[in-house]
Amino acid sequence: MSDNQVELSFNRRNTLFILASVLFFLSVTFLQASVVRAQETVRFGIGVGVSPLAIAGDVESKFMAAGFENFYFPIQVGPYIKVEPEIGLYFFSTDQTVQDSSGSVIEHTARQIVRTGIGVFYTWKPDSVFMMYIGGRTGILSSERQTTHSRQSSIPDFDRNWAVYYAGAGLGAEYFFSHHFSLGAELQLTHYGFGVPVIKSDPTPTEDFTQNATSTNTVLFARFYF
Repeated sequence: MSDNQVELSFNRRNTLFILASVLFFLSVTFLQASVVRAQETVRFGIGVGVSPLAIAGDVESKFMAAGFENFYFPIQVGPYIKVEPEIGLYFFSTDQTVQDSSGSVIEHTARQIVRTGIGVFYTWKPDSVFMMYIGGRTGILSSERQTTHSRQSSIPDFDRNWAVYYAGAGLGAEYFFSHHFSLGAELQLTHYGFGVPVIKSDPTPTEDFTQNATSTNTVLFARFYF
């Protein structure tokens, strides 16, 4: 990788990290300001979001092609502020018998995908059953794939890690069927920055491919508030 490519990749990651830090700082500030000044009721909840698009630009499906469900933890502070952490997990493994120069060997492949993020939104209620919100989300998505063998083999073991940093805007609505349960949808415009993969193998292959993508997306939500 050239010095210019390293510098560009480093600058992208720094920019997205700064955006994530700023959004997190604003979320804490909004929470403190709302609680201290207004002394409003804080409501906690749990929900699930389903999206037809896991991540834009993931042409090799390192982060799953579609249908990536996340768990969401909405925190409604007063009538105007909502902070919503999110997490998504995916674990997959296979074992198969393959042939190398010495005979049969069991090859174990494991894959883990972890998505963490947070959203901060301004909310308002046009009537008693609808709540609208607008704001942004940011986070990190990581994917790891490991391949090992049951004995010393001519087939090399390897461990590859990929990471994506994302930040974007969201506009959503919730319909409350009761005081505790709502269904909703969110329109998103998100930028994704793909980092250089970290590869551990012998020999170590060279990959200096990075990419960026910006895309619209839609997420459907079901939320339960305590």
